[in-house]
Amino acid sequence: MGTITIYHTNAIETATLAGGSWDATLSLEKLRDPRPRLKAQSTDTQLTSTQFRMSLVVPKTLAGIHLISTNLSQAAQYRVSWYSDSGYTTLVDTTGWVAVGESIDWSDTGEWPEWESEDFWLGSQAFVDPDNLGRDLRIRFAAAIVAQYIKIEIDDTSNAAGVIKIGHVYVGTAFTPSLNFAPDSNRIARVSNTSLRRTPAGTRFTNRRGAGQVIAVAWPQLPSEEVLGEIDDIVLIHDIDKPVYVDRDPENADVSGVKTAFLATIEELPDYVLTAVFFDSDNAASVGFQFQRVL
Repeated sequence: MGTITIYHTNAIETATLAGGSWDATLSLEKLRDPRPRLKAQSTDTQLTSTQFRMSLVVPKTLAGIHLISTNLSQAAQYRVSWYSDSGYTTLVDTTGWVAVGESIDWSDTGEWPEWESEDFWLGSQAFVDPDNLGRDLRIRFAAAIVAQYIKIEIDDTSNAAGVIKIGHVYVGTAFTPSLNFAPDSNRIARVSNTSLRRTPAGTRFTNRRGAGQVIAVAWPQLPSEEVLGEIDDIVLIHDIDKPVYVDRDPENADVSGVKTAFLATIEELPDYVLTAVFFDSDNAASVGFQFQRVL
């Protein structure tokens, strides 16, 4: 399992957005809105329409980019390219085309699903989304890049909706602590957002809004320079209202990994406790977070 990563200080807030063909009302500006149900929507699924450019105010070191609450299908592909100039003429590097759906490794029979299942015949893992919350596209670079002019292209011409929808984009600074959270000090929970009302006769009426999600993590010991440094900076910048993107297991690229990564707010600001333990010449400190999914 990879070490938890918290993405913060989203550069999309001040970036210039352009390119593609997007609905006049549900425009690229919706990509800034931290309410992922208000989605930017393309006019169609043609490749010339389903792309956009992000010009950041200054070059930024990036470990990943996240497209949140999308309607991308299992057959979709994406490509991220970054350039050295604002005209997007001089290419620095690109991810190349990458499949969105998690494919099955047919060389390992132990990974094969049962032949009766739909996954076997589709050749990919199913994405379960009963409440139509959408798929997060976690684009994690093999090594951190420095970029200012970024182009994202989506190839999903067979999407059944006839358009591409993206709820939010997170272009954040990645914080990965030197130690992962304690194995016995973490929790993943589903929290229902569905309202329930009962009549005097006992009849139940529900208004389904889907299941929210909570991740709680704690570190009994971390170098105090991390706790009082970048962690405290994250708390100061984001408080309980500005979202971060939490990826509990960045190395897990399959469907279960998607379930432990999401746009979230800090439910309650943490306490820091300095301890008598030392890392080299630095005091240790304990800290914990509880993150609530924004959707």
